[in-house]
Amino acid sequence: MIDTGATHSFITQGALSTLYHSAIPPCDRTAQLGDGQTMLKIVGEVQLLLQFDQVFTRLNVLVVKTMNTDFILGSDWCTSNAARIDYEKNQVSIRSYNGRIFIPYHKCIDSLTLDVKSINVIHIPPRESYTVQAKVEISSADTVFFSPIDATQSNKSILMSPSLLHINNYTTYLEIYNPHNYTCTLPMNTLLGHVTHTPYHVHSCLLFDTPSRSSSLSYQHPIINTIEIEPASSTTSKTIDKLLAHIQTVQDQQQLRFILQQHKKFFDLSNVTQANTHIQHTINTGDSLPISSRPYPRTVEQRRELQDEIQKMLQTNQIRPSNSPWSSPVIIHKKKDGGIRFLVDYRKLNSVTKKDSFPQPTTEELLHRLGGHCFYTKLDLKSGYFQLPIHETDKEKTAFITQDGLWEFNVLPLGIMNGPPTFQRTMHNLLGHGRWDYVMVYLDDILIFSRSFNEHKKHLNEILSILAKANFQVNPDKCSIAVQEIDFLSHTINEQFIKPNGNKITAILDLPAPTTLKEANEFLGKINWYRKFIPDFARIAAPLHKVTNKTKRHRHEFKWGPDQQHSFDEFKRILTTYPLFLEYPDLSTPFILTTDASDIGIGGILRQDTPNGTKINYFKSRVLDDTERKYDTIEKEALTIFWCISELRSYIDILPQIITVKHCKGAHNTAADYISRHFPPSTSINVNPSTINVTHDDWPIGDSSWSEEEPRPQREQFMQSSILNNTCIRNAVINTEINAVTARAQAKLQAQPSSSTANTSSTSTTSQSTCSSSPTTNQLHDFSLSRIRSEQAHGATIQQIIQQIRNNRRYESFILQAGILYKLVGRDNTTLKLVYAPSKLIPELMAAYHDHSLSGHFGIGRTWSTLRDTYYWPRMKDTIISYIKSCSKCSQFNVDRHKPPGFLQPIQPPNDVFQILGMDWWGPTTTSRSGNRYVLVVTDRLSGYVFAKASPTNTAQDTARILMEEIILVHGSPDIIITDQGTHFKNELLQAISNLVGCQHIFSTPYHPQTNGQTERWNATFVTQIAKYCNTDQNNWDTFLPSIVYAYNHAL
Repeated sequence: MIDTGATHSFITQGALSTLYHSAIPPCDRTAQLGDGQTMLKIVGEVQLLLQFDQVFTRLNVLVVKTMNTDFILGSDWCTSNAARIDYEKNQVSIRSYNGRIFIPYHKCIDSLTLDVKSINVIHIPPRESYTVQAKVEISSADTVFFSPIDATQSNKSILMSPSLLHINNYTTYLEIYNPHNYTCTLPMNTLLGHVTHTPYHVHSCLLFDTPSRSSSLSYQHPIINTIEIEPASSTTSKTIDKLLAHIQTVQDQQQLRFILQQHKKFFDLSNVTQANTHIQHTINTGDSLPISSRPYPRTVEQRRELQDEIQKMLQTNQIRPSNSPWSSPVIIHKKKDGGIRFLVDYRKLNSVTKKDSFPQPTTEELLHRLGGHCFYTKLDLKSGYFQLPIHETDKEKTAFITQDGLWEFNVLPLGIMNGPPTFQRTMHNLLGHGRWDYVMVYLDDILIFSRSFNEHKKHLNEILSILAKANFQVNPDKCSIAVQEIDFLSHTINEQFIKPNGNKITAILDLPAPTTLKEANEFLGKINWYRKFIPDFARIAAPLHKVTNKTKRHRHEFKWGPDQQHSFDEFKRILTTYPLFLEYPDLSTPFILTTDASDIGIGGILRQDTPNGTKINYFKSRVLDDTERKYDTIEKEALTIFWCISELRSYIDILPQIITVKHCKGAHNTAADYISRHFPPSTSINVNPSTINVTHDDWPIGDSSWSEEEPRPQREQFMQSSILNNTCIRNAVINTEINAVTARAQAKLQAQPSSSTANTSSTSTTSQSTCSSSPTTNQLHDFSLSRIRSEQAHGATIQQIIQQIRNNRRYESFILQAGILYKLVGRDNTTLKLVYAPSKLIPELMAAYHDHSLSGHFGIGRTWSTLRDTYYWPRMKDTIISYIKSCSKCSQFNVDRHKPPGFLQPIQPPNDVFQILGMDWWGPTTTSRSGNRYVLVVTDRLSGYVFAKASPTNTAQDTARILMEEIILVHGSPDIIITDQGTHFKNELLQAISNLVGCQHIFSTPYHPQTNGQTERWNATFVTQIAKYCNTDQNNWDTFLPSIVYAYNHAL
């Protein structure tokens, strides 16, 4: 607004918050309005840059909290720009360097009408709704009303609906529907409609998207509905912006913002509301007489806190004064932040209330429905219970009493019986019918899930419309809109898998060892929530059940012993080392259920063998009761099958099943009898011990001989060993822990980037001092505990030591466990238990830890440091030295880097990892099959950790893209980046990124690569390592790059 009578220019804080501006210095001034009485509080002064056409003007603006308009241009601006107002032509002219420019103005903003035109040529596919970008003659607007032109719709055979638009940088987005069976084309600058100031009543309609719509050229008006629109508050707008901040695509963000702004009341928490539903909570107490209780004693301070809470609820109409014959006392719980939680003790009322048995969905049922969906929206209803009304005749039964009075609830209170069923019934009636495939409700948590973004927009708009119509409100801080990974019911979910919520895992890890029965039950309850992720859960938890399954009479006998502590530590170890996730089923592949039984418990593993590898779908186990432990082995196996299939029906009923059981005489017949009587004919039984070798030998459910120190097989070993043909998993990234004796070398041999297929088994025929001649062939070796036990049985030296141990001869440096001989070695005040490697396995171990692509053909030091913490054999280092010195590939490509000693100038190391990074391009080299010729290398100065990414080119854009996407957005911003002075580093783009993320970019001295020597040294290292694996054409070098980087970093 231009106000020539104002001495200064003014802007409101709300309008200023939408603009980029400098910091506002504090100011203690006031301004007087023209009436001579009203005063405005000035909170500061800021300089703004105004744009009129192509002319920019600067002015100082006073900032006020609120006015009747957002922005006033006063006489100070008019004077400095020599403004002239032409009332006849309705235009303002201001001075510019090219003469005067003329700006049209409108006396009333409500009458302002602007054209909306297409920016580019638009091709709309048949029978599809298409989002197009359009231009408007206004720079920005929060909400304007769009009216389509009938002539354009009729001439172009398209449909557009009246809608609310958001304008930014002279552009907006709107939906156009093509109802015909052919593609519709709109030329550039097609006039689509007009935008005006948003009225308080807006006509709206839905775009036609049904396939039955007529394809004639005649245009038919859609059915028009009238809705009321209120301007969004600045707080609500900020809330919507925060919810959409993660959306990267501008068009997607605009479309979602349009949907949310249509339902802005849904996110406005300035006024507490009650839902308008057909269901009101009732309290059926039958013919019971009213129950009255006295208030609990309170201190003066507690009475004051209670009264404050009651006043808040009175102001929001959640309660009202009461004359009820019913009364229940109030309970106060202190919150962590010092506040109080207001609860009513309804136990006496609940004891005479008839129960409502409306079904509650289970967590497993809900999580099972989410597989294969890409976009998720979670809505958390604000104080969900307090939004539901209670039946008028039953309000008196909710009455609560304090020392200061009697009140009753107008809404559903917490702690009252049948509250959850009422809430679930309400949400089911609103959202449940016909929407099973894209929305689920668990009390006040609503999850919308879709397979595509366009589908998700429709689902989101539909659900928000229903909830907004029912007058529900959400808690925006707990909502997530259109994300691709969501936390729901203490689990983290995405398209492919489900895993435990990281915060919940941290809470379990922070628990100290229990000292009371209550603490033990608390730990067991929390860990039990994630039992489906933990193999062999029942056996590990058996000692805990032993001391917690106490009757009330024997609870005082609780005792936390060594067995319980071992189980406690074992669970914490699994939570920090196992890859805890389950994959959603592939509906094109049968399930394989592997079962096993022991004297302690029974269990099964549900998996699928897919072309992309093995999918673990579920771990299931439980402890046997006293009666079941008396079953013989055959009955236990049959019970295991019957129980596992019964528990996993929601999975396996949809596909054929193959049941793999531990082999024992008669188990096949007994299990088959169970299957034939209780399960569908698509179920088949496979009694084949070779396919469950890991479950039988290396992963026992009830083998009590396992100790904490003994290495246990990892999840990867089971997944790989379960493959029926023992084929390799290509391009796998295997997590190999040092204490996983049976998985480490096996994982190295099974992650091959080459196209060759690994043999089912291989035994090296080379001597201990001769390297394999075919290092690029990643063979599959068997390093399982059963193989080690078998090979040790044929070793004369090992058998001699074992025999002497069995003859009670004392050997302090050796130990025999589960038939396997271990060497005890003291290192760093810790005793390590190393597997005594039989002589037949030594060549295979050398091939695994040196020749394999995940080992990288590295030198003596790294190979020795990797093997020495896992295996032992006499003269081990001499064997390694001899083997590597005889390696033809190492001899061919390694170079001597020893230089004569001189004056050293050490570089001061950084204080933390990722503080200083060195970056350099390597190349060009032979073009790979993927078209790559260069490698961008980034090295951490402190840890030496390396990132390397292959690229077809090494331009400044490539550098910026890889640095942002692979480094900064994944690991955070470093303090310093060191590079050479190449044009791909020394450019404005990289400088802008450095300024944006706040890191210092340092250039090395010209012709002095030693400045960035750590990165340069890696370049020389990986060139020789890759050369050892490349084919003769050297066009597959980028295939081995990730393996070389992995081997290098793993050996740090």
